[in-house]
Amino acid sequence: MSKFSKDIKALQHALDTLEQPSLLIPDGSRFKAVLRECVVLLRNNNHTVKAIPKITKDIKNLRELVGLFYNSLTHYHPDTVQYREEKVDMSIAKAFVEKIREMTSLEYVPAIAMCAYLVKIVFRYEKRFGFKPGTLYNFRIFGQQEMKWVTEKALYIYNAERNDQAVLERAAERETDKYEKDHSIEFGYGSIEEIKKLIDKL
Repeated sequence: MSKFSKDIKALQHALDTLEQPSLLIPDGSRFKAVLRECVVLLRNNNHTVKAIPKITKDIKNLRELVGLFYNSLTHYHPDTVQYREEKVDMSIAKAFVEKIREMTSLEYVPAIAMCAYLVKIVFRYEKRFGFKPGTLYNFRIFGQQEMKWVTEKALYIYNAERNDQAVLERAAERETDKYEKDHSIEFGYGSIEEIKKLIDKL
């Protein structure tokens, strides 16, 4: 029996548990067994398997900001060869944050959080930036000289998102007010007791 056949047999054995309800629960032991066999199968057949890094939500300093970029790059473009220059990246990150502070009047830590959100925007709306192939390989895209347009466009998208959300919220408020008026009701209750009374009436 070839190594490939053995791998397939091991995977098939793991997949025999598919009828078990807990298989597809990420924390379940059966799910992990199937996952392990899939990884073994791919690696034994000359495929690279990488764990996708979790993208941290709380970014509070420049090093974490730069790390967010490279984690995002690995997440969205796992095959891209990254070119890291720690000193240069940190210098660019500092200028990036200073630029956002200048444009938004935010304090230092909130400005870093804003920069982190803009990094996410760049990857989420990558097609809208029209990057040339190979452009996304290091933190230089957030440089504030030739590449400052990236920061400006990301901020524009951020503001557009906020405006769209505000429009939706205002529309929802108008519809809620209209419904309350048309049906002589009021959404929201002052206490748990009011909710209990309503339930008792049902």
